[in-house]
Amino acid sequence: MSAWDISQNASLDTTVLQIREHGSGIWILTMASPSTHNILSPLMMGALARAVDHLSSLGDQQVRVIILEAAGKSFSAGIDINMIRDEPNLESKMIRAIDPMYAVQESRVPVIACVRGAAFTGGFELALSCDIRLASEDTVFRDNHAMYGVHPTRGISQLLSRHCGPSNAKLASLASFPISATLALQWNIVSQVVKSPDDLMPAALQIAESVAHNSSLLVASLKNTIDVGRSLSYGEARKFELQREAQYYKAMDSEDLAETLKEGARRFDQRVAELGVGEIQLP
Repeated sequence: MSAWDISQNASLDTTVLQIREHGSGIWILTMASPSTHNILSPLMMGALARAVDHLSSLGDQQVRVIILEAAGKSFSAGIDINMIRDEPNLESKMIRAIDPMYAVQESRVPVIACVRGAAFTGGFELALSCDIRLASEDTVFRDNHAMYGVHPTRGISQLLSRHCGPSNAKLASLASFPISATLALQWNIVSQVVKSPDDLMPAALQIAESVAHNSSLLVASLKNTIDVGRSLSYGEARKFELQREAQYYKAMDSEDLAETLKEGARRFDQRVAELGVGEIQLP
């Protein structure tokens, strides 16, 4: 069976990927191939893409946030270069349906990455594709495309510079420079660094629960507005924000809109009341 065939064989997905519901619309995907350092094999890539696409397609009451984690010592050692060596034209066949990076980027709901150990090349790209990234202190990000002689096709040449600037991105990619968790925080690659891999899931769940508690329709709209706006000038992005505002309100019927704004007003009053009873309570 070719790599192309394996990537489309959904019956094998559970051998490399675990899916579980935490509750409150929070779903957890666990890359479960620790013996390979969760290498992005054709099977793993297809399984991830299918899982994210499926969860994203469900209603907002069923799925509000996705957390992506990895079993074992590493987040992911990246795409199997042997796969490209054995089938040089494979990249041209990697259609959207089995591309986890695009699935994550286009997900209706936010995806939070819990990164531990190695996040190399394709694993680095997968993490960058997520909306929010957390890392444990043992994490090392590294882009080895130049080391392997394989041209990137999954966005790292564009995504990385948007987070850490062109100079740092070129250092990382041209020199295959290892980026520690501390440096990744300084470079705006991750939002938070925790001490141990065991601390990742509690930190991710705290964020996920805050997201799930908010308006799911507005969370989805904001995610899209931020993602699209990054590629626009500030003036164009402001216009796009206004367009999304109009689409957001138009998408709701009058009853839903009234209920949403009523709940928003209740939460506003609650927050204002808290300001008058001592110190401000941070979430």
